[in-house]
Amino acid sequence: MAILAAEGSSFCSGRDPLAVRVPGTQPAGAILIDEIERSPLAWVAAVDGRAIGAGVHLVTACMHVVAGPNARFLVPELLRGTYPRPVAAELARIIGPRRTMALMLTGESFNATSAVTLGLASEAVGAGEVGGRALARALALAALDPALLQSARVDWSTRFTTSQTTA
Repeated sequence: MAILAAEGSSFCSGRDPLAVRVPGTQPAGAILIDEIERSPLAWVAAVDGRAIGAGVHLVTACMHVVAGPNARFLVPELLRGTYPRPVAAELARIIGPRRTMALMLTGESFNATSAVTLGLASEAVGAGEVGGRALARALALAALDPALLQSARVDWSTRFTTSQTTA
């Protein structure tokens, strides 16, 4: 199990619009998200700062998300003149396409409680509780039978697509 966390006022500020893009090379953030998706580990995100654009995409890659009182989520790229296709696709898989489009069209930020209501976060916790709760969730995942955990990882990686079509 692994915990993805950050220090400071940002969990992840997303893609740097001033960064030089190398043709044919994925941005570092996209590589990190791909690695989390392919990882055999069950990832828990501990978010208590801003998750902006690609930072929201990073959150969607984690099986469990603990959000604290300083968490703020937003997808402002559309209002800044770019279409965040990878972010939109993954966010839509988690919260649905209409909610995703509404968030992109407004660029409004939302807090931990709203993230839970939308289905982006698993739980909202109080000040000083994010790290401890994320650790507790990671330990609970680690205590699962490895075969059950593998089944959960497979379902999460497909966002339960296979299960939904056969149920």
